[in-house]
Amino acid sequence: MQEGIEKGLVEDLADFVGVEGEVKYGEGGHSRIDILLKYQDETKTFIEVKNTTLKVAEVVCAFPDARTERGKKHLEELVREVKKRNRAVVFFLVSRNDCSQFRVAREVDREFYETYRWAKKQGVKFLAYGIDFQQEGNSLELSLGRRVEIVD
Repeated sequence: MQEGIEKGLVEDLADFVGVEGEVKYGEGGHSRIDILLKYQDETKTFIEVKNTTLKVAEVVCAFPDARTERGKKHLEELVREVKKRNRAVVFFLVSRNDCSQFRVAREVDREFYETYRWAKKQGVKFLAYGIDFQQEGNSLELSLGRRVEIVD
């Protein structure tokens, strides 16, 4: 994931001058952000990665696959970063090759869904990308794939 961003495969996440993984942040520094991008103007983009495996329709996958109080907390922390004039992104990594669309699974966790809608209005951005799977001998190579459409 981070490697794909560093290679410029995510158009929405470009022009950064530094990248770090697993950085402490949030109230009291008790949380870790998956990826932190730093920019020339000293702003930052906080990226939370969510693995997505649940298929809910023929070509639609969804997150979460179970209730996630932790996921809700992450959204709230990202909104706090937006209020500090940083950027915040939730990056849904679709770990299936049979889905071309993504949505939040409101039927699985209504609270997460409502927090998602609120965070979106507050300026948190949401992206979804697939993973490309390539077999090479006995090993499986994974790389960041195509953008997946988010549907509400």
